[in-house]
Amino acid sequence: MPQNSDSHWRLSIQATWLQVSRFLPGLGFCLASATAFIFMASIVRHDGPALATLLTYGMTSVFFWVIGLHRAPSLIRSAGLDVRGLVLINGLTVANTFLVYVILLHVSAFTYVLVFFGTLPVCVAVLRTYFRKARSLRFMHGALLAGIVIAAFLSSQTSLSYSLIGIILSIVSAIAGAAYLDASKDFQIKTNLRTADILALRFIGTIMFASMLLALRQERITVTLDSWLTYALISIVGSIVPLYLLQKSNEWIGPDRTARLLPLIPLLCMLLSLLGAAVSPSLADIVVVTAATAAMLIAFKTPNGTGDKTRAK
Repeated sequence: MPQNSDSHWRLSIQATWLQVSRFLPGLGFCLASATAFIFMASIVRHDGPALATLLTYGMTSVFFWVIGLHRAPSLIRSAGLDVRGLVLINGLTVANTFLVYVILLHVSAFTYVLVFFGTLPVCVAVLRTYFRKARSLRFMHGALLAGIVIAAFLSSQTSLSYSLIGIILSIVSAIAGAAYLDASKDFQIKTNLRTADILALRFIGTIMFASMLLALRQERITVTLDSWLTYALISIVGSIVPLYLLQKSNEWIGPDRTARLLPLIPLLCMLLSLLGAAVSPSLADIVVVTAATAAMLIAFKTPNGTGDKTRAK
């Protein structure tokens, strides 16, 4: 009898671990993303948004081009089937990537991710309602948006004008991220390209835009070895690894459950800020962001989930 009880206990522990382990890729995505934003906030104050954007997403693009190098001719031909879609996803990517570094010059990393991930589902709902791809907006969307903006202002540690600019640009970035979801999906359907192929193509406009801004400055650019290593780390931790973990999470628990984990990113980002970020949160900031995270976790459990949104970033 004791042996049967012990065996049942072990089977129960194994079953519980299997259920929990399915969420590890999604949790890893949240942790990697939060970590990357901390590094991004520190490096942009030294190098500026143009150089930071060029090196971060240039390295990311090179990685995806290298792994798909043998398919480059067919990739280019397929992309030519929908030139309008290619231009659109590149334009939206510029707004969704370059703006991040501009925003981090005005507000802290945890304020940015709070606004971005808090308003992203609202932006998705607004755009899909506008283009009649979903049901009408609900009161929850407006309440969530207002609550997130208020929480962002309360947790922001910069001046009122900087906070206002940072929050507005964060919402613009979220709108671009939301629009990218449908644009990239349509582009993938028309071209039949794989996800890695689209990731190789989507940063071309960002690289060109950042390069143009640097050329207009007409200043000599010097990048130290430490900066190169930091940008490489940001590319790996902020783009390559999260994209892999995101894909695995979608496979293991589905996009809807993966989406429900995203509100953890602001809280993780704030907790990591305590360990060494330039802007350290106060106790009041922690309380505000924790409350906002809890509200988002509750809101994201509604039937009109935001599973599709996990592809944005």
